[in-house]
Amino acid sequence: MYNIDNSKSNKKDFIKDFFDINNQEHLKAYLHFQKVGCWPKKFIPEDVEISINWYIELLSKFSEAWIKINYHKGGYSGDSEIQFNFPVTITDISERKQLEKIQEEFMEFLTAKNELEKYREWIDFLHCSETYTRTMMDMSKLEDARKFVIKKNSDRGYYSKK
Repeated sequence: MYNIDNSKSNKKDFIKDFFDINNQEHLKAYLHFQKVGCWPKKFIPEDVEISINWYIELLSKFSEAWIKINYHKGGYSGDSEIQFNFPVTITDISERKQLEKIQEEFMEFLTAKNELEKYREWIDFLHCSETYTRTMMDMSKLEDARKFVIKKNSDRGYYSKK
């Protein structure tokens, strides 16, 4: 069985070192735990132990992830009117690689062979731009930037007066 007192052990901590809320197999195991009351056999490796407060720590991780996802959807951005159109993307690429992806998608848009391909590439360009916004930018600063751009373009007469 697993030692729940990790104060004297060199084993890995269940929450900090093992359970990954972005891993589909770990989430399936958690759903199994919820349904049956125990973890699937052989899910937790022998070198991992569960602390006394593991469940609170795990729920905290889930809560943080939920807030992050909903924040990125615009749900927790205060008075922001910023809206996203695509599901949250799982990515761990560098900022430079994401910017290169935006450039690549824009070039595909410019070189599209027909109207349908042009529309699809434009949407792909918007999608990777949105991914960049979500993953690389400080969401708390976006609303001020949005308001600045609207004012600047309004001052330039780019919007209808309606």
